[in-house]
Amino acid sequence: MKIQQDNLSEEDSRRKQIFEIVLILVFGVTVYAFSATFDILEKIVKISWDHEFFEIDELLTVSFFLSIALLIFWIRRWKDLKRSLSEIKVLRGIIPMCASCKKIRDDEGYWHQVEAYIGEHSEALFTHSICPQCMQELYPDFVKQRR
Repeated sequence: MKIQQDNLSEEDSRRKQIFEIVLILVFGVTVYAFSATFDILEKIVKISWDHEFFEIDELLTVSFFLSIALLIFWIRRWKDLKRSLSEIKVLRGIIPMCASCKKIRDDEGYWHQVEAYIGEHSEALFTHSICPQCMQELYPDFVKQRR
């Protein structure tokens, strides 16, 4: 069942990627058609020549540079995020747990301590301590001594 869920999530991811690519292509073709129909670049160049004191050509050059810089920045952030997400291992589905001792039953029917089960199925590490409430219940004399 887990394999089917993983396949579905991969399939959904592929569908989303294909949809995004198609959306980008449609948007690009629309921008091209609009630009070609109304001669946008020629009008910008004409305005730039007519109003040189606005420095429109320099603003366009800086805008283009900033767009490229933002694209490079976005790609680097995306790669960092992708690398970080690849390190995350997620437990999914219903995990049968004993209501009394809190052991977890695996797919083969064996019971494991929570720490062992999660340690096997993820990269999490455990350390142990005692919360104040349990300390009071289990070691009341020690708590009184400390006060």
